[in-house]
Amino acid sequence: MARSSELVEWLNTDWLPLCAIVRHFDMPLLRQLSGCDEATAKRFLASDLVLPVPATPHAWQLRPDLRQTILTQLRASPDEELTLQRRALRLFLPTATDQGNVRQWDESATFHQLERLYYLLYQKQDWQAIQRLVNRLRQATPHQHAHAQRLDLYQAYVLLHNAQQDEANLIFERLHASDNLESYTKLRTLNGLAMVAMYKTHHDGALTWLTQLHAAALATNDQMYQGVALINQSIVYMDLHYFREALDRATMALTLYQKLSDGPLQLYAHLGCGKALLQLGRWQEAASHLQSASALADQLNLNALARNVYWAQGLLHHLTGKFDTSEAFYKRALSIAQSKKTGDARIESDTLWYLGFLFHTQRRDREALAAYDQALTLAEQLDRPHWQSIIGYRRGDLLQRQGDVAAARADFKQAIQLVEGLRGDSESERAKLGLIDSTQQLFEAMVRLCVEQDEMAMAFDYVERARSQAFLDQLRRKEPHLYTSVGQPTLTLDEVQAALPEGTLLLEYFTTGLIPRGESFINQLPDASHFLRDFLLQPPTLLLFAITRHGVQLHPLPLDPNRLQPTDLGQHVVRRLLRPRQLAYLYQELLAPVHAEIAACDMLYIVPHGPLHHVPWMALKAPNGRYLLEEDGPAIALSPSATLLLRPNRSRPAANVDALLALGYNGSGDEKLRYAELEAVRLAQMVGGQASVGERPKLVHLAKGAAHAARWLHFSGHARFHPHRPLDSELWFAPSERPTALELMRLDLSVDLVSLSACTSGLNHVAAGDELMGLPRAFLYAGCPTVVCSMWEAADLVALLLMERFYEALRDGQPPAPALQAAQIALRTMTGHELHAQWVRWQQETPVYMEQFPPLDIDDFDALLFAAPEHWALFTVVGRGR
Repeated sequence: MARSSELVEWLNTDWLPLCAIVRHFDMPLLRQLSGCDEATAKRFLASDLVLPVPATPHAWQLRPDLRQTILTQLRASPDEELTLQRRALRLFLPTATDQGNVRQWDESATFHQLERLYYLLYQKQDWQAIQRLVNRLRQATPHQHAHAQRLDLYQAYVLLHNAQQDEANLIFERLHASDNLESYTKLRTLNGLAMVAMYKTHHDGALTWLTQLHAAALATNDQMYQGVALINQSIVYMDLHYFREALDRATMALTLYQKLSDGPLQLYAHLGCGKALLQLGRWQEAASHLQSASALADQLNLNALARNVYWAQGLLHHLTGKFDTSEAFYKRALSIAQSKKTGDARIESDTLWYLGFLFHTQRRDREALAAYDQALTLAEQLDRPHWQSIIGYRRGDLLQRQGDVAAARADFKQAIQLVEGLRGDSESERAKLGLIDSTQQLFEAMVRLCVEQDEMAMAFDYVERARSQAFLDQLRRKEPHLYTSVGQPTLTLDEVQAALPEGTLLLEYFTTGLIPRGESFINQLPDASHFLRDFLLQPPTLLLFAITRHGVQLHPLPLDPNRLQPTDLGQHVVRRLLRPRQLAYLYQELLAPVHAEIAACDMLYIVPHGPLHHVPWMALKAPNGRYLLEEDGPAIALSPSATLLLRPNRSRPAANVDALLALGYNGSGDEKLRYAELEAVRLAQMVGGQASVGERPKLVHLAKGAAHAARWLHFSGHARFHPHRPLDSELWFAPSERPTALELMRLDLSVDLVSLSACTSGLNHVAAGDELMGLPRAFLYAGCPTVVCSMWEAADLVALLLMERFYEALRDGQPPAPALQAAQIALRTMTGHELHAQWVRWQQETPVYMEQFPPLDIDDFDALLFAAPEHWALFTVVGRGR
């Protein structure tokens, strides 16, 4: 055993750390690492500082606790570790490159050593050094295929970070297609494929690869790459403006990396948290995370990563009104991003356009335009269309403020083309929505510019291109044969006019300048930077296009659309506006300019926008006391867009199919309904069809083929709208059968009509790009051109009364919108006498159901029992009214 004095002597040398960083060592390697004589080496190997390696003769390792202590110390000093790793690798390279005598152990040891060295150089962003290592090891012609694959992997990352994404992607794809790819290379290949997609702003592709990466890292218990997947997901969600999800992913990664005590990766996670918190307007938390990231960059001497932190700190200070400090941070980031050793064109481009925006908001127009131009040139060279569109919008906004309308229009037009190209390339609807959210102001700016230039047709064109595009893209992908006659993604104003029948009026609204709800930095700007709202949002505007077959009017309305923004997206989001004064006010603000046109039409289509989707349109009341919905007035229907309303339809069912498939379920417990199942049975009896009620499963009736056997599909029962998870909104078919909107979208329905006699079945979450997310969207996507649904909760007796009259009108040949109009008027004018007569008729025709109900209690037989709008105005037609 070695004496304590010798132990102290060895502990003070630099060769113990060298012994710690190699996988294991024999006598010759130990002497190379230490430079000691054979006798000293033998004494060291006989000490309790080392242990023999099982199953490897004549090989030793440092004692695990000592090795871990040394490695922990080295991790805190990356520069020192990098020096040692380079020195250690040089000891293996001569053997590995000796073509006459390459030993398997030496090759494996070399690539083991290279693994950590690559990591350290990666954090330094020293791609030149990595390239030199790859070149030198390729000359050695590794015997193991796995080692050759690692060199390909490293080469791909060098190409990727040198902005050669296509070349990098070819290597990543080839590696991914390889059989028996080792875990180390597989994880980094998946991440590389994700990064290529991220750099090209193919967000859904990036998320797909990152999901696979996270699953593979979990399967192999690789915590580092679990965190890498989370960090990169956070970056994608940031680009898509899903800031809360970005924060969640970065926070999870930070927790992982703190457990691993990995400083560089903690830096990435702190940066991700800080950037997300910044967008949410949580300034102090954002500053704390960014300061932690900055401290780690300084402590670990990671100058290349510091540029990202400085950029984020520049934005933080800009948004909080510390403009000189912001400029200083941006310029520090730019200096590093432009340097020869640690340069990164992507960071340079991002920093330049944010610096340009700072100048823009300070009225330093010449400097702003120069920065935008440099940023745009780099984004074009890097093939980053998403960022090209954002920079193009900012540049166009600057030019428009300077009065150069033609140049601004050109910038806006080119930016919109880039966005639409990206949207078309995206497969997932979620990625489309995020992309649209991040570029919505671009469309708003173009619409406003066209209106200011009296170009009404062009303004309408961009209004249509700004709304429900993710949904239209999904429909085109699902049924391309229906769109072969459509020459462009949306209908032009001329095409809309040509498609409108005589007597039809289309009212299409468009809003701009909506202030984000909930957590957003825009709502948290301090006094010193509050003026930035003028640059971050378009002015609040409400436009109304009134279109008939023979003419078009454009009405700029004085109402600020932000006044209609709901504070709560729950089940009362529409019903809150039913007070008489509000109904009169909304009519005056939204419909008064087209009062005469409404009176002259017999079919009225309304295309709301933004918060106008939550307006109770049927109940709006004119100054003369008449509701919008009147017996001698037009039938009314809503639509997400003119293009969706007038799009081609699939072929409808044959004439000999059943008229109706009616599904009904009362539910159970405290929420049990009385009349839902009775409603389904009566409707099927009345118009001819089938009813499925009670606790039996019902989805089987909607399976492909079965759902084609009816003309109309009806459901009566419970619905649940989830405002924050709208695609999880559900219908209650049976105790264990609650299909969500997302599941219903997967159906294939060839029915003319779906009617949802269920509370809040018509509510939607209005997502970016005016995408309506909820149950009506699900059935429209499933193939139904018309959906009747409820905008708020109602007594199921009221629903039964209204639906009977609705289906009577359908049976008699009326289209959906006039049929609903007749039913609503009948309900609104129903007296106690008429209700009693109806009750008696039910008792006679469906005694089995009626005997379970208590007697009807009517106080005033002459009263109009359901005259209030909350009873009759809750149902609406969405889609084709005729």
